[in-house]
Amino acid sequence: MSINEILNLTKQLNSKEKYLLIDTLILNLHNIDNEIEQQWLDESQKRLDLYDNGKLETVSFEEVFS
Repeated sequence: MSINEILNLTKQLNSKEKYLLIDTLILNLHNIDNEIEQQWLDESQKRLDLYDNGKLETVSFEEVFS
């Protein structure tokens, strides 16, 4: 099957199916290191907890993009 045939078939998919296809293709591009992925998840959770508890210094949207 050619790439053009595949692309034509995707036109028949609904939005949810297209998203799933895109997500699957992206994941297949990279070999995810589970240890690194867990470290990112842990760091994200730590930062969220600090933010929720008012212990994280933040910068406003306007300051970031000025």
